[in-house]
Amino acid sequence: MSDEPLYTSACSVKNLWQEYRIFDDRMELKMLVGSIVIPFEHIEHILMPESIADDWRLLLRDFRLSANLDLSMLHPHVVVDKDSGFLRRVTFTPDDRDAFVTALNAALARFRERNGSTQASN
Repeated sequence: MSDEPLYTSACSVKNLWQEYRIFDDRMELKMLVGSIVIPFEHIEHILMPESIADDWRLLLRDFRLSANLDLSMLHPHVVVDKDSGFLRRVTFTPDDRDAFVTALNAALARFRERNGSTQASN
């Protein structure tokens, strides 16, 4: 696998100058105080809530211990659900949510095709 990111989200005020990157086999959420690395084999769902009401419905329907990495509740954001670990849901704000999710879904599809996994991402 390459160590060159397939997609890098630009740092901005809405994501508190943090960098979110997609690689061939993982996603890295680089924060000011460290990084969260999410291997693709642990991603269950990728969600793009459209409103605060959608966030509440998601929370009430499927509660998971989560981390909100930036100002995501004030901006269009991405929610990634994991199948394991202490934090099972991560919420963050990439610079271009649609482009980030498109790149992530494409990378996940390639990864799952290579590894024979049929787990859906949405």
